[in-house]
Amino acid sequence: MKSFKKALRDSNVGIASLLPMYRWASNDEDERKAAIKHWKRAIEIAVEMEVDTMNSEFGRGPHPDKGTCYCCHTGP
Repeated sequence: MKSFKKALRDSNVGIASLLPMYRWASNDEDERKAAIKHWKRAIEIAVEMEVDTMNSEFGRGPHPDKGTCYCCHTGP
């Protein structure tokens, strides 16, 4: 991340916002827990990269490929 941040700074470019797409509204508890874990990490990355805006989507339910998606099943 340091090299990416340096490249942005050297190019006089910044990141306006992040749009993490995790299933924190899923009715599946494992997916929700994983989404929260990944959201927390996304917030840390936003802070590190000096991004002051994050967006979300409220309507993401259970993953259609439940059980095969790394992001949805790597909870706490």
